[in-house]
Amino acid sequence: MQDEDSYILGRVATTVVVLVGVMFALIATANVIA
Repeated sequence: MQDEDSYILGRVATTVVVLVGVMFALIATANVIA
């Protein structure tokens, strides 16, 4: 149970980091174009 919880938390954390990175990249690109 503990391992499953850690795995799920790891997946969620990774997904959040990726989404934030993509959002930051899009904003940075928009600023460069503008």
